Amino acid sequence: LTGYTQDDFVGRNCRFLQGRRTEGAAVRAMTTAIRKADDLTIKVTNYRKDKTEFVLVLALHPVHDTSGEYRYQIGIQCDASRWSSEQALFEKVRKALPTHFESSAQQTKYDESLTKVDTKAQRKQWADSLKKFTRLVWSMDWDTTLKQFMDEQQALQAFYGYLSKTSPNEALQLEMCMNAKQLEALPEEQAAAAAIQMCANYLGIQAAIGEAALGSLNTQGEQSM
Repeated sequence: LTGYTQDDFVGRNCRFLQGRRTEGAAVRAMTTAIRKADDLTIKVTNYRKDKTEFVLVLALHPVHDTSGEYRYQIGIQCDASRWSSEQALFEKVRKALPTHFESSAQQTKYDESLTKVDTKAQRKQWADSLKKFTRLVWSMDWDTTLKQFMDEQQALQAFYGYLSKTSPNEALQLEMCMNAKQLEALPEEQAAAAAIQMCANYLGIQAAIGEAALGSLNTQGEQSM
């Protein structure tokens, strides 16, 4: 389905399959389900090893141990183009997945040294916790957070610089949103011409008129955010 081998996948987060047209709303829904131990079935656009797009149906299935501790999320996927013929089998596999397992079968690791924390380590732990908390807040309300960023140029440029280093595909989508917002300050004819060019550059779409181009940019911007 993806063109990647088992060696390519093992040990990696599946977000390496994401790209320009991966739906931001789908990513947020997956993140929330993983953090809250929720079941989820969703369609999402991903990219094969040869960079071609495909849409898959992804199901996330949480697993707890017998002590009630949330331990895993099992993910299964299906090519969305074959969903009508494979849905029954997909659901059969999903229902066969375990929801619990005996705690003693795989005990959680405990490191005694982690209970002894010096001042330097405490500061690092605080900084790491603050970063995680910030990411959590952002993931819970991405729409509001990103819209606020769009009005704060200093924060927006800092965020863009961070994405450029860590997630180039997301940085490109943010760049498109930043440039699209600037169209609001242009005269109507200039904005239309710029929108047509942006559609070609960012979306690979040859829009015939400015209004259609603006509509495509707005739609993509909403999906990205």
